[in-house]
Amino acid sequence: MLQAGGTVASQFRWDDPGRHDDPRELLRREGVCFEDKGRASEDQFIDAAGLALFAGLDVDSESVRRRSGGRRRQTTEDP
Repeated sequence: MLQAGGTVASQFRWDDPGRHDDPRELLRREGVCFEDKGRASEDQFIDAAGLALFAGLDVDSESVRRRSGGRRRQTTEDP
């Protein structure tokens, strides 16, 4: 639902064709904070290794970080 820059992906669509609510509202209810420009707060960013840990998956965190090149999400405007 969110893309690298913390904004809702322009191609995001709910599975339910009758659903038209703003996905940011769902994320806010789940505790995601959004900045003035509509981006999710970078302070809450979780990389793949962190997400795997929260999901209870057994992964080698260092391998995940190496594969991602240590990249964090972009902070510039998304296209």
